[in-house]
Amino acid sequence: MSQFNNMRLTTAGSSLLQQVHQGVELQLTKIVLGAGAWTDAQQAGTPPAALADQRLSVSISSIDQSGSTAVVRGTATNSGLAAGEGFSITEVGIIAQHPTAGEILYMADYVSADQSSYLSEATGVVIEIPLKIYIRCVTGSEVTIQIDDRFVSASLDDIDKHNSASNAHPGLRVQSPTLYFVGAGEIDEGGQTVIGVQGYMTGNWDIEAVIEITNVDGDVVTDDFNMVWNAALGRFTLTAPEVSADATYSIRAQLWEHGLIRSQSWSDAITLTVGDTPINQPTITSPADGVTGIGETPTITTSALSADGGQTHAASQFQVATTASFTSPVVDSGEDAANLTSYTVGPGALFADQLYYVRARHKGADGNWSPWSEVISFFTADSFIFVTQPSITSPATGATDIGETPEIAASAYSTNGTGNHLNTDWQVQAAGGGWSNPVWESLADAVHLESVTVPAGVLVVSTQYEVRCRYRDDSGTPVESDWSEAVSFTTATAFSVASKWAAWDESSEAGLADNCVAVVKMVNPSAGGNELASGGPSFWTASDRIIEQMGSVPGATGDPLARTVQSGYNSPQGFESIVFPSICVGATAGWAYIIKYKIINIVETNLWAVPFDLSFGFTVTLSTLKLGLAANQGGTTQNSVPNNSQCYLYMFYDGTNLYYGFSSNKCNKLSDFVAGDIFVSSSTTKVPTTVMGHLFSDVEGPGSNSQTMGGVVEYVVAASECLIDTSA
Repeated sequence: MSQFNNMRLTTAGSSLLQQVHQGVELQLTKIVLGAGAWTDAQQAGTPPAALADQRLSVSISSIDQSGSTAVVRGTATNSGLAAGEGFSITEVGIIAQHPTAGEILYMADYVSADQSSYLSEATGVVIEIPLKIYIRCVTGSEVTIQIDDRFVSASLDDIDKHNSASNAHPGLRVQSPTLYFVGAGEIDEGGQTVIGVQGYMTGNWDIEAVIEITNVDGDVVTDDFNMVWNAALGRFTLTAPEVSADATYSIRAQLWEHGLIRSQSWSDAITLTVGDTPINQPTITSPADGVTGIGETPTITTSALSADGGQTHAASQFQVATTASFTSPVVDSGEDAANLTSYTVGPGALFADQLYYVRARHKGADGNWSPWSEVISFFTADSFIFVTQPSITSPATGATDIGETPEIAASAYSTNGTGNHLNTDWQVQAAGGGWSNPVWESLADAVHLESVTVPAGVLVVSTQYEVRCRYRDDSGTPVESDWSEAVSFTTATAFSVASKWAAWDESSEAGLADNCVAVVKMVNPSAGGNELASGGPSFWTASDRIIEQMGSVPGATGDPLARTVQSGYNSPQGFESIVFPSICVGATAGWAYIIKYKIINIVETNLWAVPFDLSFGFTVTLSTLKLGLAANQGGTTQNSVPNNSQCYLYMFYDGTNLYYGFSSNKCNKLSDFVAGDIFVSSSTTKVPTTVMGHLFSDVEGPGSNSQTMGGVVEYVVAASECLIDTSA
């Protein structure tokens, strides 16, 4: 029940009351009701000069005065309220006649919406609300007004007479309610309608509305409907169930007060028709409702066809509009038999920075259409300049037996703008692991734009991974593509050493050294100290991994730091006496021995120079082979590595042939070598048994002239497997 307990004089009312005290007659003309909201100051202090939202004017039916108190009565009715004009009574006021100002708002009060009564629009039943306002005509006195808002069809005088009668029963039952459709009386399965309960009192009355739904057989099927009750408005929202054929239902309501007192009877029933929809309403699954940044040609997708009787999907229709009414859609696919659950908007239809609405419907093979889907909306991007979504071209999706360091390749960069390819984001995740925590990523990579090699030590054997990438341009506000579709692959059950060598970046032992590969890095800055070694067979001890001091050689220099090894130097404790026999000797299936260094000096250019005594331990005397290191040596064994340059010395055995030679580049396979730089021996015995030479020596050139050569060694790698792919 609405309670107005703080009826106060307005500013004009206070002025009039002062005149009343001086003998002017107080003339009250009408009661006014409103639905407005007052400010905090108006609620706490002086009321406004007029109601914030006056909705109804009520004639005063009687004024009874006793001393300084007057009782003002009137009856509010909904008979003049058209559809949609019902309102919550939050304001009440008394209008009085001012001698000079005319009609003024004399007194007024306000309650919040959640404490107000609701006066519904007229729907064939007249509702009367008796009003009784007590006014004490003394300045500064507080007055109260009470709206007794039990909806009755009796007049105010009838109620007064009944209440004063000696035989009036004390427990007057609530009147029977009346139901009416606020929404439609005919809906499809899954559709919604709203039913109002007239006679239900909103506010503080403890009244419950109970609804009952029966089918044509009289069975109560209320639970088949999804029902939401709005106590503030006195309305039910019903969602219809699925039906196998068009169905008719009877709906009635009853009111309960304080959980005990029922209305005199059930309301008259109203009829709801639910239509069978052979093709069920689809759902827009993409784009997400309310998403922003949509491009010029979005793809709209829906749920799969859902239909009665196992029908097949015959066609669909997609619409995009600038208003939710779809009166003039900007995109209309029409009846489309090709794009059943997805449709891509063509270029030129949408504009940037615009709100659009989307809906779709399905058609079954029987020719019936579903209802339109629920409408979703999206905002297009600020600009339609885009970088094309790349695709992973290697490895192939679902590829297996992938090595430890696969090369990831993607499609060529393209854009509809003028920006160039700035950088690329690469990500690899364990399948199902989540892109927020990838196992490896290279973000904003400006070097590896369309291909990248996953470094060693990231992937593990027999594991499924996914890889994706996206491109970014170099425009003023860089535009980035969508992430590529993820491509999955599965690693091999074991990783080859050759793949580790191919991916090794030479910056440290990490990524290459393991139990069959020893890496000796020349990175000790102490002039007389030891070199650093990693990896090697399990029988190596910690002391084995320390390559002992090599005489009075200079300290570490350069970047990376390296030892300068002088020609003519012999050391039984050098690299070839420790690393080579420990790793390579006895490896009959394959081995490799690789040194990276820079040639510092070859005294004469017309020189045969071999910075490595190739005669140790082989049945073929390799020292007779001439490997030219400088230009213009003459003969038939030219080599492309010039004097004073970076040089790699290679010796490797693949189980069949022994290969040896030089290159100015790090080679991973035979085809990487320049012609004339690598040589092969097919002798049946290729495995060294002892070491009888040394790393650098005096070498003889033409005419048996003894010459010298020196070099700066960066690292030595020895492996009990062949590191070079001799099949490629």
